[in-house]
Amino acid sequence: MPAMCGTDARTQGCLMLRYALAASVEFVLDSAMPYCAERWRPNLINDVSNQQRIAKMGNNSLLFPPMTTSHAASTHPQITVICVRLATIDDVLWPQLSAILCAAELERAERFHFERHRRQFVAAHALKRLMLWHIAKLPPRDWVFETAPGGKPRVGSAASPFFNLSHCDGLVACAVSRELDLGVDIEPLSREAPLAIAERMFAPAEQAWLRDQPEAEQSAGFFALWTLKEAFIKATGQGLQQDLRQIVFSLDPLRMQFLGQDRGQGETGYWWHFHQRPVDPDHILALAWNGPDAAVDCRTLGFEMLLDAGWNWSFDATRADG
Repeated sequence: MPAMCGTDARTQGCLMLRYALAASVEFVLDSAMPYCAERWRPNLINDVSNQQRIAKMGNNSLLFPPMTTSHAASTHPQITVICVRLATIDDVLWPQLSAILCAAELERAERFHFERHRRQFVAAHALKRLMLWHIAKLPPRDWVFETAPGGKPRVGSAASPFFNLSHCDGLVACAVSRELDLGVDIEPLSREAPLAIAERMFAPAEQAWLRDQPEAEQSAGFFALWTLKEAFIKATGQGLQQDLRQIVFSLDPLRMQFLGQDRGQGETGYWWHFHQRPVDPDHILALAWNGPDAAVDCRTLGFEMLLDAGWNWSFDATRADG
């Protein structure tokens, strides 16, 4: 029988959940007590009345073992995620962003055929350098990066800070932490999901769950599962070398299984943690890290602020502005 990640007989039946895509409720699932919760409804994030409700929820995390999700930033490791919408970047800023990049990054950017892809690449890597500048005070151009054995980019010749990038059409995101290696993924909810991929990448239980969703909700359901998987494999640094069918997520309620062997505890000796939230009505974001519980600050900003050397970086674990 497959082992539930980070659980024994007692804790298998008890998971603390606060999940924005499901509903603005917090409840405990316990085998010894009844519970009541709304069915998973991804279309909630497109409902105007729920956008304000979601914006007030703060951290929405799946934790192994179960823990609360609101913490003082001073007592827990910190993760900061910043998203930037490309449509908000003024034309006069692009030369400044390009000037931050190294020669190798600029060369990679020039390989893209379409201008929108070049700009997406430049924005993502400029965001990475600017966030590292603000968190560690080393000028943006001075950062040197290397590739880990599994192919994951990392800061060269240093154990930290850690970072991870994600981008999709119109949006880039970077997650940074001094203490925790991590993975982040963002996906658009506005486009039709490639549901055929589910047959190759999703476990049978995930495929069955997806088929059971109303047709209008299957696309959002696909991306909710996909972002969690992507964030996990990006955190491990092994990419698609891992069999994604062995990493099983359930959203009703939110939980996770590793099939074949218990891989819930990573090399750090800690359990895997996941944080998922809508960035806006059209995008969903997921974070994964293997380590202690963390405080997460997720916000959407413009490059004008990030380019300002005098900007006062202020970590806020309660922030939930999309």
